[in-house]
Amino acid sequence: TETVDGLAAMRGSKYVRGVLDKPFLADLDAAVASGRLVLFTGLPCQVAAVRKRYGERSNLVLLDIICHGAPDARLWRKRVEELSAGGRKITRVNFRDKRAGWGGLSSTFAVGYEDGPEYAANLFDDPYGAAFGADLMISDGCARCPFACEKRLGDITIGDFWDLSKGAVDDGKGLSCVVVNTLKGREWFARVRDRFAQVLPYPVSIVGQPNFHMPTRPHPFSREFQQEILSGTPFEAALAKYVEHPRSVALLNFHWEQTNFGALFTSFALSKHIADMGWKPQNIDYSPFDADHVAMRANDGFESFRCRHLPRTRKVTNGKLLGLITRRFKTLVVGSDQVWAENLTAGKEDAFYLSFAGPGRRLIAAAASFGKVPAAARDAEGLKTRLSVFSAISVREKEDAQTVKDLVGQGACVPDPVFWVEPSVWHGLADEAKNRIEDEIVVYIVNRDETNAILGFLEMSGLTTPEKPARVLSSALTPEEWLYAIRSARLVVTDSFHGTCFSVLLHTPFVCIHADENRSARHRTMLEGLGLLDRFFSNAADAFAAYRGGRTVDWAKVDGLIAQYRRQGHEFIEAALATDNMESPAMAEAWARLAEYRKAHPCRWLESRVAKRLAESEKKIALWAQRCKLKEERDALR
Repeated sequence: TETVDGLAAMRGSKYVRGVLDKPFLADLDAAVASGRLVLFTGLPCQVAAVRKRYGERSNLVLLDIICHGAPDARLWRKRVEELSAGGRKITRVNFRDKRAGWGGLSSTFAVGYEDGPEYAANLFDDPYGAAFGADLMISDGCARCPFACEKRLGDITIGDFWDLSKGAVDDGKGLSCVVVNTLKGREWFARVRDRFAQVLPYPVSIVGQPNFHMPTRPHPFSREFQQEILSGTPFEAALAKYVEHPRSVALLNFHWEQTNFGALFTSFALSKHIADMGWKPQNIDYSPFDADHVAMRANDGFESFRCRHLPRTRKVTNGKLLGLITRRFKTLVVGSDQVWAENLTAGKEDAFYLSFAGPGRRLIAAAASFGKVPAAARDAEGLKTRLSVFSAISVREKEDAQTVKDLVGQGACVPDPVFWVEPSVWHGLADEAKNRIEDEIVVYIVNRDETNAILGFLEMSGLTTPEKPARVLSSALTPEEWLYAIRSARLVVTDSFHGTCFSVLLHTPFVCIHADENRSARHRTMLEGLGLLDRFFSNAADAFAAYRGGRTVDWAKVDGLIAQYRRQGHEFIEAALATDNMESPAMAEAWARLAEYRKAHPCRWLESRVAKRLAESEKKIALWAQRCKLKEERDALR
């Protein structure tokens, strides 16, 4: 366009892919060649194509948008056919009408007609919007998009900021981010900066839009869904078949952490086991920390493993989004790992006890852990209220299983999901490691308080020398390299629960030292069931005495017990997935009690690590100023 009025048709969200056809490119070629000033705006891939076509031109300004993934235009045409049923002529479409506000549960999908009343629905209640929100229309190319990252090819990038409210103008209609990428972009933004109601400078790394950092992951049924639509199946029928599939299950875990090998492998094992049973799992990509879209994905090896092995939803950061992406799941599973640990999830109970799900859902706790504060030490009323809405509950610690059973009448003790899959799976992953080091003493420490005990054991045993120290495993390893290091070690010395688990699974001699009795309950429960409790110690001296005694492990016997662990896990989850008590009167009463309890005990969904760092910095500055003042007073007295 060459007019301000002509911009109107370009504005607003459009959840469909535009086409750069030959007539358009001919017009663009002529405009650029003429030397006239041209602004091209489009998807990141389109901006990349235009930049490659013309190179750097002083009269061409490029602006890309943060793109969630653009559905095939053929899918949109199918929805238009449905909306035009009866011969009605569409005059306008607004994918995100803000009459009810902006946001996942507020935006309105509105369609105007020539002959009368419009069609209006919540964006994610409309079949097309619901399919978009469920990532059923993501193409294979969009799923691998190389442009969904902080390094952009436009002079300027624009999009929704997401999650920024403190200190910003909030009119309920959303906040935009404008990212300046080049000197040309800086020049043009400076010309219009004063026209904005408010401009707040922030580091690029905290932009909350997931697609500014990584591409959208498609729904597990995305290909099948799109084929159904293109073959003539109505959107509503295809949604019922694939999104509301009775064997779809949402999993909530700690897989988003970049340093926690155990949490990642636990998520993988639970997801794989459920998939092998014929279900379609999706891991909810929820993290309770606002900076984790960057900080917790810094290890490329972790993110690569997730992309290959963990089907995930879009990233979610609050209760509304959690409810939105899980609204069509009938089954939700939380666990394993320390999902109920107070030091890790306090204030986020609505998420990690699945309280956001609402009535009519099958909720399952699969080998969840209470961490170092046992269930018996928790608020009994609150714990009972949250657990009463679960159809099936299992935990990893014996004592906690009994406490849960006393509270709500059910509660099993089952092994961690890493034991639910065949050991050959872990060997196969270890074989994929690129960097391999053989036959070393390996140290893996997750709790720094245990460092002296572990180093003391190594010194007493004479296993290491200054010239030949032990190899300390770092979080910079890929998951596969970590597994290989455990498997190929001459001895593993650790305080880690999962470091111990994988030493057992991969038949590696190990010594586990853990002085904290509360935090070690899951270690003791797991090792006792395998007949290996004699490999667990609370101090270096006991560990040294046992190691010097030359204790050996009967791996054949252990393998038999691991097979029993595998059966226990399978039997629990198989029975849990078959429970059908979600609509019972007792469950309805339990949900009603939980609703009242949640009103009286509001939760946080997101914790600002940025704010925490700023607060720590301000505290340090205040202390520094106080010291300076005291020094001045002392100098004056002298």
